[in-house]
Amino acid sequence: MSGGQMSKEAKSSGEPVVDGKASTHLSASGGSSLLLPSSLRVVNAGEALMSATPITELKITIAHLDTVTFDGSPLEVSAASIIQTVGAHVHMRSPETYLLLRGRGLMHIGEVTVQDGQAIAAWQEPVEVSSGDIFTIPAGFAHSLENRGPEDLVFTFFGSPRNLTTDRILVDNPFSTG
Repeated sequence: MSGGQMSKEAKSSGEPVVDGKASTHLSASGGSSLLLPSSLRVVNAGEALMSATPITELKITIAHLDTVTFDGSPLEVSAASIIQTVGAHVHMRSPETYLLLRGRGLMHIGEVTVQDGQAIAAWQEPVEVSSGDIFTIPAGFAHSLENRGPEDLVFTFFGSPRNLTTDRILVDNPFSTG
C-alpha cells in the first residue's frame, strides 16, 4: 500500500489505518481533510503564544511546543513573539536555529569572548530577516533580534533544552529599543 491509501482492515473496521498504523483524521480549512499517523502531534504556535508568560529580562514571549530526540540528543522546539528587541544573549554550548513566521527584523550577532568573567560580544553588521527566513546562530555567538515592522515578530526556534535554562548568558545590548 502506498500514497497513504486506506487498508482493507480500515475499510472493514471503520478505523483509519495508513501503512498498517492507526491514524487520526483531521479536518483542514476549506473542508479538505488529511489522514495523519496517530503519533503525529500538531501544535498551533499562535495559540501556544497567547497563553505563554513573557520573559521580562529578554523582552520576549516564549511558548514551549515540543521536545524531540534527534540523533540521540534532545531538541527543544519553541515559538516566540517580540514587540521590540530581544535582549542580547549567548549560548556557549549549543547553536540555535530560527524560522521566521511573521514580520521582519534585524538580526544582530557577534562572537563572544569572556574577559574577567564577563561575556563581551564583537558585534557584526546586522542582517535583515523576514517571514520565511531560516538561519542558525552558532554556539558562542551573542544574538539579539530587533523587530522592524508594525506587528509582533513571530518565529519558531530549535536548540538544546539548555538554551532556555543553564546555557543562556545575558550580554550588553547596544540595540535595545527600551
